Amino acid sequence: MNKILVYGAGGLGRGIIELLESINKSNPNTWEILGFVDDQATGLINEYKVWGDSEDLLNTEEPMSVVLALGNPKIKKKVYTKLKNNNKISYPNIIHPSVEISKFNNMGIGNVISKGVVMSTNIKLNNFNLIHYNSSIGHDVVLGSYNSVFPLTSLSGYVVLNDEVEVGANSTILPSMEINNNVIIGAGSVVNKNIKADNTVAGVPVKKLE
Repeated sequence: MNKILVYGAGGLGRGIIELLESINKSNPNTWEILGFVDDQATGLINEYKVWGDSEDLLNTEEPMSVVLALGNPKIKKKVYTKLKNNNKISYPNIIHPSVEISKFNNMGIGNVISKGVVMSTNIKLNNFNLIHYNSSIGHDVVLGSYNSVFPLTSLSGYVVLNDEVEVGANSTILPSMEINNNVIIGAGSVVNKNIKADNTVAGVPVKKLE
């Protein structure tokens, strides 16, 4: 079994522990789940221990797989930038067994795809993307890195999310829209136009929030 730690002991991290348990039920002995890495929490969380903090992980000399359970794209990027200096750490793609992945889809590293996600074909994910519960990803969608797509979101065909985009729960992005870097889309939004970098938008249809 490969040893694995979940970085972040909050709600997302606890959910990812259950995702790993689901993988082990489907494919026994895939992961030896060691517990959490967290800079604040200690003790036991949902029967799993806090293995250590970020400095412990940065300095480990034991080969280790890590999942970044961080919904905020900027924090996720900051943590990876720190940890990448330790070449003993690897970042597998963690995909719930219920999710069917087309052979024409491509992924980088560190992506998390939760239960109930539906993915079409010719999709490209770069690194450290979160696609959360019951979202749907249309054909020819492209995601850069450090994006978080929260539950019940629909990305229609040919949508592009660049880097560090946060899509709120129950949002819809219409076909062929491009969302540039560092954008936050509020929950329940409908995106019917391209969104420029460094913006926060929300509404039906979306408008820029001041």
